[in-house]
Amino acid sequence: MHSSDSPIDLRILKIHHSDIAGHYEFEIKPNFECRQALEAARIELLHQIKKDHCNVLLVEGWKVTKLRRGHEMRIRVHYHGRPARATGNVQHRNPPFIEVLEFN
Repeated sequence: MHSSDSPIDLRILKIHHSDIAGHYEFEIKPNFECRQALEAARIELLHQIKKDHCNVLLVEGWKVTKLRRGHEMRIRVHYHGRPARATGNVQHRNPPFIEVLEFN
């Protein structure tokens, strides 16, 4: 039995019928960290799902691609997930497998 403070106390009210995806590009500047771009992409996708009255991503994933044109470096983040509406302990989470990203 779990207390109401347990991080797994989440009640799913609605699951969206399909995944949603977003593509985001960021310019790589000094002190840039891929982690920040990944977190920003996740936050943007969470903002997009609010229009469907969803507030969590049940299943989520991402792909990061570094792009170079001359001396200009950019990073493209493809972030996807299955939107859902939930109540209970809906806390901020980090993107899955964020630990695999290296610090620049």
